[in-house]
Amino acid sequence: MNIKIYCPYCLQIEKKLSVNKEVILEIENDGFYKTQCKFGHVFGCLIINRPFELLFDFGIKSFCDGYYREATFNIASSLERYYEYYLKIIALKIGVSEELFLNPTTLFKSYLTIL
Repeated sequence: MNIKIYCPYCLQIEKKLSVNKEVILEIENDGFYKTQCKFGHVFGCLIINRPFELLFDFGIKSFCDGYYREATFNIASSLERYYEYYLKIIALKIGVSEELFLNPTTLFKSYLTIL
């Protein structure tokens, strides 16, 4: 999926949003993007949303655009990522080691430990 951001340098020059100032980025896992606008301005952008938030947003956008199968997959993936996030928070709160989350099988074992 792609997201649209606006060049901050172009926005400082002209104070209104327009198609000429937007940059389309492909979503990556680390959340940091270094890009260049159409006018040659190089800038960085940090997106601090959790993966489940982005997936849910993509699911809603897909649903509104009429792509129901893609919306279902995105929202289901979002729910799965939310469960993973919840398990990490609860496990860290009760003192489970962070090393358990590096492997999916140990993540499932830690889920059983919490229950």
